[in-house]
Amino acid sequence: MLAAAVPAAAATLVVLWFAVAEMSGRTPMSMHPENLAEAAAMGNAAETVRRLSFGENPYRVEFIRGDIIGTDSMQATALEAAVMSKRLELIRLLDSRGAFVGDDVRRTLSCLAEDYGSGDIKEYLGRGLVVDCEPGVTRLRIIARSHPEVLR
Repeated sequence: MLAAAVPAAAATLVVLWFAVAEMSGRTPMSMHPENLAEAAAMGNAAETVRRLSFGENPYRVEFIRGDIIGTDSMQATALEAAVMSKRLELIRLLDSRGAFVGDDVRRTLSCLAEDYGSGDIKEYLGRGLVVDCEPGVTRLRIIARSHPEVLR
């Protein structure tokens, strides 16, 4: 009889462990952002705002693990990662918090949005500006931070 109870007890402990992990925000089967750029790349608005409120810099170039934006890891700012995530709501949220400072930043990110095929984000960031983009150039510059061979 005890032999029959051991597997059931073990299964219950495993389920309990997963439940506790889920409640603590440390789900063992999912990726969690390690920095502000990863949070933005994942489109995780709550984590992005939390990290901004702790003073993390949205202009700092940070490492983004592979499979978050693409298959390769890369280095990007949180603002660039937000554009690459193609989530207009996140862009609006960052804008409402004053993250996009200056027309040059908006122009560059607008071109990046065009490179990623996000017309709505390009339009939002470029409103009221003259934006003349060379197709693919902004995206290549960002990729080149991690993979300089793409510019050769």
